Amino acid sequence: MTKATVKARQAFQNFSSGKIDKWSMYSTIFGLMDAGKITLRALSSIGPEYGITAGAIKMRRCDWLGMK
Repeated sequence: MTKATVKARQAFQNFSSGKIDKWSMYSTIFGLMDAGKITLRALSSIGPEYGITAGAIKMRRCDWLGMK
């Protein structure tokens, strides 16, 4: 497991447990994605393990890019 995957999993876990809000989580995971450290496909496969659907992640990515 890469460092980026570990960071993404931690962000999903922190969101699931209520430690951070959704935009903090998305900031972390999309920051990793923007840096080329992880793919949308990888994030979409990790998210459902924490109750976040692949469709929701893709939709939030579009939202995120629109806010840039």
